Amino acid sequence: MGDESEAAAIEYALLALDVRNIIVMGHSACGAMKAVLTGQVPAEALNLERWLVHARTAGERLAALTSIDRHLAPEDRLSRANVLLQLEHVRSCAPVADRLARSEVELHGAWFDVERADLHIWNVRKDRFFRMDEAAIPRALAAPRA
Repeated sequence: MGDESEAAAIEYALLALDVRNIIVMGHSACGAMKAVLTGQVPAEALNLERWLVHARTAGERLAALTSIDRHLAPEDRLSRANVLLQLEHVRSCAPVADRLARSEVELHGAWFDVERADLHIWNVRKDRFFRMDEAAIPRALAAPRA
C-alpha cells in the first residue's frame, strides 16, 4: 500500500461498507505524472515526493508495456502505466486479496481523458485500455476483471 490513508480507505470500504467494486483511475494531463517525468518536485514537498515514488516505478515499467498507446503524450502514457501498477498495489492489500480469492470484489482500471471527456477502461483479456461508448458498455460488463 502506498500510504496509511489509502489502506484505511480500502479497509473501510470493504469491511464496513461491503464495497464490491474498486476502481483505480488515472487521468490525462496529470501534473503529478509531469513532475515524475521532469523531476521538478519542490524540495520541501516531502509528502508529494513519497507519493510519487509509486509513479516512478510505473515509469520504469512503461517501456515494457506494449499495450500503452505510443501516440499519447508522455505524461498520459505514464498515467495509464500508473493505473496498472496501482491495480497491483490494491490487489496486494490483504482484505482485497481475500475478497478477490472468494470472488467478492472486482478491481477495475480506468483512465479519463479530460480534454475529450472520454472514459477508457482496462480490458484484461485484450491487454489494453479501450474507450467506453454505447457499443463498448455491454462488452465491458461481460469482460473478465483486472
